Amino acid sequence: MKTDVTYLNVPYNQKEAAKSLGAKWDPEEKKWFAPKGVTLEDFEQWIKDEDDLEN
Repeated sequence: MKTDVTYLNVPYNQKEAAKSLGAKWDPEEKKWFAPKGVTLEDFEQWIKDEDDLEN
């Protein structure tokens, strides 16, 4: 698991919206993530809990 990213809970039907904001797919974890350096507020709807808000 990458430690410098924030994993997201993106439903399949919202993957294009997340991708357009800069989310990336981690094929090993099979999860979408917000890469380090992006504004996490853009991904609030897909962040599971406060502990995931790492920068």
